[in-house]
Order: sequence, then C-alpha cells, then structure tokens
Amino acid sequence: MLGWIPKLFDPHYAEENAVNRTEWRSALQRYIVEGTEPPVERFDMASPEMFVGRMFKAADNPDELAAEALLVFAELDEEDNVEAITRWLELAIIAPHSSYATPVHDFFYSSCGFSTRRDLGLDLQALRTLQEIQGTLDDTAEMKELWESFIDIPRFRWGAINGLRRLNVSLTIPHIARMFGWPEVDTATRAGFLREIVRQLRAKQVDPFTALHGALADAFSGLSEAEIRRHFTDIGLADDVDKLLAT
Repeated sequence: MLGWIPKLFDPHYAEENAVNRTEWRSALQRYIVEGTEPPVERFDMASPEMFVGRMFKAADNPDELAAEALLVFAELDEEDNVEAITRWLELAIIAPHSSYATPVHDFFYSSCGFSTRRDLGLDLQALRTLQEIQGTLDDTAEMKELWESFIDIPRFRWGAINGLRRLNVSLTIPHIARMFGWPEVDTATRAGFLREIVRQLRAKQVDPFTALHGALADAFSGLSEAEIRRHFTDIGLADDVDKLLAT
C-alpha cells in the first residue's frame, strides 16, 4: 500500500507520474480520516496533512485527486468527524484546489449554525482555508465580497482582513485604522500584519508610506511623537516617520 512513498522523493515524479485513485483514496483514509502518523521523518512531511499534501503536489492529475478528496470531505461532514475534518481543512491549506472553494464556503456557513463546531473553531479554520483556496481561483470577486461582508463582525474580521490582504494588499488599506480598535488583535500581531503589508507593497514596487499615509495618520491620531516613532519602527517604516510628523 505504501509503494508510492519513494516516488515523493523523486524530483521528476510530477512530470512522469499520476497518482492512481486507489492509492490516493488509501492515503486519504490512512492519514486524513484516521490520522496515522506519516512513515517518514522529514520536516516537510511532519504531519499527516503535510505528507498527503506533498503527494497531491507531486501528482500530475490534481483535478482527479481533488474530486476524490471532496468525496471524503462530504463523508466526514456527514459523519461530523471533527478531528478528520480539521485535518482535511489543513490539507486544503497545504495543497489548495479551486474545486474546494464552494464546498468549504458552504461548510463555513453550516458550521456557523452548530455551536459545537463554532466552539472548536471549525468556522474560523474554514475561513483560513478559503484564504489559501482563493489563490487558485480565476475570478475572486465573490471572495472579495465575502471578506468585506465580515470586516465588521468581531469573530470573523481578523480572518476577513487577512483574506483581503492575500487577495490584493491594496484592499486592506481602507480597514487599517479600524483594526487598531480591535481588542482581539494584540500589538505584536498588528505590527506583524502591517510589516507584511509593507513587504507586499515593496514587492509590487509601490512606496509603502505613500500608499499607507492616510490610513496610518488616522490610526495614530492622538498618539505622542514617541509612540508614533515606535509604531513606525515596528512596521519597518522608521525612515518615513518624519514625513508623517510633518503633516
């Protein structure tokens, strides 16, 4: 049953081989449904989800494998197998596919109606999974609408602003000032988020201070000069702080 494992270490595997349906279903059952620990010791295969995710990425027939994975997901949902659902959602983060978007979207809304699933955070994990899946979609207009509809809902707004950032960093800018009023986002997390925005803007060859000036001016309104300088240092814009203070 494990004869395909050596293939995962072959750099030419994705070019020359397809994972057949039987071995894929066997892997899903063993590692995602049952949660068996993988039979290899590598940092990139340290969990059942990572192990199966590498198998998916190494295959040249992802559409076929994704269809089979969705059948498993439907079965787990029907059985309310929470632990296995959690592993499946993590697998979909590691190895996303466009066909997962609608089922995971529907699962998110159904989980909102079950207190036990909400208490376990399955709704939030589904949102994190959608953040990854959206990168496989040709049309992301519905994802943009989804994130923007959640931006004022305390339970979902952190996931929403991260979803917007991953979709298009410029979509987060109008919401930055309000994020400073979210008690669930601590100072270090907020600074890390803004550093990532600065990094993404620079990667797009956009001057981050110019892009963020208005949002940061609103966010830091009423703070002392020392506090503003500290914030700018934390987010990687120390060289631009005097520009804000001069306005």
